[in-house]
Amino acid sequence: MEHGIIYFCGIRRGKTAFIHESESTNKDAVAARMYAATATVAAAINAAGVAA
Repeated sequence: MEHGIIYFCGIRRGKTAFIHESESTNKDAVAARMYAATATVAAAINAAGVAA
């Protein structure tokens, strides 16, 4: 997905995180995975010096 859509659109490559089984009825588990994915992306951005 990243190599196809991102490169095709010419967007600068960054960090991608997927939330698997997001259709789960366990909203707490989905929320925990969402926060973990967000933290992964934010850490990658901060490590690259893109955001403060």
